[in-house]
Amino acid sequence: MKKNISLLRNFFDQKFKREALISVIGMLMEYYSIFISGYVDPLLRQEFFSEKSFLLNMYGYIPTVSILVGACLCGYYGDRYGRRKSIAWTVSLVAIPTFLISICPTFAQIGILSSIMVILLRAIQTAAFSGDIVGLVTFLLEESPSNQRGKYGGYMSMGSGLGVALAVLVVANIRPINQNSQHWQWRIPMALAIFGLLVAIYFIRRIKDTATFAHYKKTHKLKNPFYDIFNNYKKMLASVICVTSLAPVITVVIFGFVPYLSMRYYQFSENMALGYSAFSLILFSALAPVFGYVSDIYGRKPILFIVFTSLIILCIYVYLFANINHSYVIVVLQILFAIISSAYYGVTFALVVEHFPTHIRYTSVAFGYAITYVIFGNLLGKKLEDWLIDLNSSGFLPLLPLVINAILALCGLFFLKEEAKHKLAD
Repeated sequence: MKKNISLLRNFFDQKFKREALISVIGMLMEYYSIFISGYVDPLLRQEFFSEKSFLLNMYGYIPTVSILVGACLCGYYGDRYGRRKSIAWTVSLVAIPTFLISICPTFAQIGILSSIMVILLRAIQTAAFSGDIVGLVTFLLEESPSNQRGKYGGYMSMGSGLGVALAVLVVANIRPINQNSQHWQWRIPMALAIFGLLVAIYFIRRIKDTATFAHYKKTHKLKNPFYDIFNNYKKMLASVICVTSLAPVITVVIFGFVPYLSMRYYQFSENMALGYSAFSLILFSALAPVFGYVSDIYGRKPILFIVFTSLIILCIYVYLFANINHSYVIVVLQILFAIISSAYYGVTFALVVEHFPTHIRYTSVAFGYAITYVIFGNLLGKKLEDWLIDLNSSGFLPLLPLVINAILALCGLFFLKEEAKHKLAD
């Protein structure tokens, strides 16, 4: 009898590990797809649009609109009809449009039709991405043991970091954004995104919905999640938005601005800058599950409190005292920021999932992240373009948004309870 129980427990354990692995691979492919699209974006504008056209301006607003719309639609669908179905759809709608862009005829070949096609494909891709990453995280953490949610949330962060690192390494080797490259080379890394479709097929054929969602669906009547969120969980949502506001700022400043600064100001070669960036991302990916595991033992809030205060102190010190003329400063900064970022991302996924009940969890987390990326990611990205025009006068000024958002995140953290090791709320 004991042997049969042991075999049964081992079967379910192995099943969950397979689910965890495919979820991490799914996260890797989604981040690869969206970041490779970002890296080749200047070439997409050249290939598919005429200069200063109305459609080119419309193309620039796609991330702002589609991320928010996608989060609302995917969150609603995931909370009403299940995580598994939503994930299968969204993974497919990231992989397929990315691949289709890679084989799309250019503006020179079919004119304005190419512009319309790329706008539609990019809108679908970014909308699906905004709901997909949250769907994968929600699915895995609802399946995770209560005392291991931080660790598995860290694994999901590892998948995102490896996805960005893969995009960086592909760009470094294929060189699709180099001025001397052939005009078709950008199509190769975009086409590779089609492998993400395998994850969607696996979810459809081999994976059932989470036991948490299935139980709730049997015992409760599913309602409109937005109604409950804005009537009963407004303060909770606001606190989570404050904590997650740092996520897009880290992406823009640490993994976007700092590598560009090393090429523009410190005269690093493109390969050297991309190499340091890939190294910092791999370091980030390796440490994220470690910090998630530590948060399972000591709690999410202590780890995040240390992260936010460390980030504030480091940025202020660098801004006031660092010697911008020494190139080693930027290398040390990338390493330190990678460690701090891994602690933040390694813990935050578990923190936000734990604070919402089953019937609104997907919608709340997706909507919260979408708001932060629209407000802080897009607005900050546009401001960085101004700062990059004159690096001599700005120096380390772009680090200051990290300070502002770390303070905002501290304020949000103050109003959240410690939910590590607790059972997820129904």
